[in-house]
Amino acid sequence: MTQSKFECPACGHPAPVYDHGRKRIWRHLHFFQYEAYLHARLPRTDCSKCNGPPKTKKPNWASERSCFSVYFEVFV
Repeated sequence: MTQSKFECPACGHPAPVYDHGRKRIWRHLHFFQYEAYLHARLPRTDCSKCNGPPKTKKPNWASERSCFSVYFEVFV
């Protein structure tokens, strides 16, 4: 069985998945009058080149350390 690989967030080298970290939630734009939230558990990579602690893959829908989606931040 092959193991999934993602680019390391620090160096860009393909690295195996360490685990899927804690569940995170981002506030998104409203759908009509309803509030919307994105729920995800982002993969963490275990890079052999960096030899540091596992690093979390950055989502493309949010800024780093933000609890809002990019679209929500632009709208507000």
